[in-house]
Amino acid sequence: MAVTVHIDQTEIDRAFADMEPSAARHKTALRKSGVALSLLIQETLRQQGKDYYDGAADATTMEETAEGVSVSIAWRGIGLHWIGTQGYLGGPLRPTGRTSEITGNPIRNLAIPTINAPRGHGGARSIYSAGFRKEDLQFIPSRNGGRNGNVTGVLILKTAQSATGKKAARKLFRQGAGTGDVLYVLCREVTIPPTPGILPTMDRMAQRAAETYLANIGNEP
Repeated sequence: MAVTVHIDQTEIDRAFADMEPSAARHKTALRKSGVALSLLIQETLRQQGKDYYDGAADATTMEETAEGVSVSIAWRGIGLHWIGTQGYLGGPLRPTGRTSEITGNPIRNLAIPTINAPRGHGGARSIYSAGFRKEDLQFIPSRNGGRNGNVTGVLILKTAQSATGKKAARKLFRQGAGTGDVLYVLCREVTIPPTPGILPTMDRMAQRAAETYLANIGNEP
């Protein structure tokens, strides 16, 4: 689920009607407000120090529209974190049902990394980003579904077969992991808790857009 923040031209016109800017200055100031908002979002995401949020920052784009300016974050799962940033619970998060890059089948479970899972900059890597393929991991089904019946099983490290899987396994072995260790727990759904600070609040974004607009409305385009 992507997130899109829109700076509405009509609302800007209403808020700063007494300034009566020229059409060219208005358009330039509006565009620079969009750029400033995009940079604020990217800066906040990168401050988290994790691959996931760095990717979200890279996926942040600005677009001028007939109604104003839109800033979008086209990054998987970022919508839930956006909800969490605004003070609401971000879950539950469920499988998308899209085709898995690992198995070629619809995704029916979420793979939650354990402390043994491969790690990258700032956090654990997904099965795919770590380099594992279907033949590198073994599925062990859950007998009772865990504490709340939500767990369907675990994925353990077996002797890696694919080239990328062998590379990922060697890194784990150097870190002390071994064949048979549980790397991922498979669940039907998880709940994302509130995540304040990952994205700017609406008030902060509105303030940045307004300040940028005011700073540029009197300048020549």
